[in-house]
Amino acid sequence: MALLVCGLGCSAESSNGDAPAADGTFSSGLLKVSTVYVAEPVTDERAAMYFTISNVGDRGDELVAVRTAAAGRVEIHQNVEEDGRMMMEAVSGVRVPSRWTIHFAPGSYHVMLLELQDSLRTGDSIYASLQFESGDMVSVVAEVRPYADLEELLASEDDEGDS
Repeated sequence: MALLVCGLGCSAESSNGDAPAADGTFSSGLLKVSTVYVAEPVTDERAAMYFTISNVGDRGDELVAVRTAAAGRVEIHQNVEEDGRMMMEAVSGVRVPSRWTIHFAPGSYHVMLLELQDSLRTGDSIYASLQFESGDMVSVVAEVRPYADLEELLASEDDEGDS
């Protein structure tokens, strides 16, 4: 299986054929995905992917799957507290209500890329497709960044409002 990894100059098109906006936002219909990053993995086994989904429409939708050739398995996770400990658990989807923004960030929702097909290093990028219950699909390019940088990068999204 060929791994879709590229340098920083990569671009992607959404399922409706539009290139990402100049601000790095990927969209399909009324769903917009921005601030897409993969944390550089500590081992070559798995990595976490983070992003923000904004639904600017009048109808809710649900993220039901994420696909990428970079991983043999992909799961949507949320962090939950159990017996005083934070744990990850797989979820079947994440609801994105109308006119709402959901942040996938450390300590919250995230996508786990399991069984990585190749080493991922800072500066690499991977292609991924986010599939929604409505049938909309948003294709994105996720830049691999050091985990220590992600909190600051993702915090810039908080200025636009919380979910």
